[in-house]
Amino acid sequence: MKLKAVCCAALLGMLVSPALADIMITATPDYQVTSIGGTATVDIYADIPEADAIVGFGFDANPDGFVSLTGFDVNLALFSAAAGPDGDGIGGLVFPPDTVWGDGVYLGTLSYVGDSMGLATIQMSDSYPDDLTEGFALDGSGFAPVVYGAFEIYVPEPSALLLLALGGLV
Repeated sequence: MKLKAVCCAALLGMLVSPALADIMITATPDYQVTSIGGTATVDIYADIPEADAIVGFGFDANPDGFVSLTGFDVNLALFSAAAGPDGDGIGGLVFPPDTVWGDGVYLGTLSYVGDSMGLATIQMSDSYPDDLTEGFALDGSGFAPVVYGAFEIYVPEPSALLLLALGGLV
């Protein structure tokens, strides 16, 4: 009987609470660094349903090699800059009662520098619940479910650039 009452209460709680949709995080198209030591910037956008209006965000966008993250410029028109203990500075805050939601919300711009030649895949993610400074914080409490995308940055071999330049001269 107790189990039945608990199940009914849980079901009623799910019916009364608003359904959360996934926040979709996307990056501008793939980028190419012109040389080792060259830079690339990537704009980050989010589709945030009104039911999941946020008051802050933080995430990681670390590459698997060939480039290094050099910074993040938050969209200061919507957010105040925020940095978590991981030190990458990818984050933003809005102070209640303000919230942010909408399609194609510009979060900010990531900056990378080419370390060596190759193709770097950058997977965006959060480490919540291990790090409570990362994720997309809802107005009230908790975090919204998020679907992160990945993007790539290509750092060409210097001799490949020389061959392209010579081919253009011919």
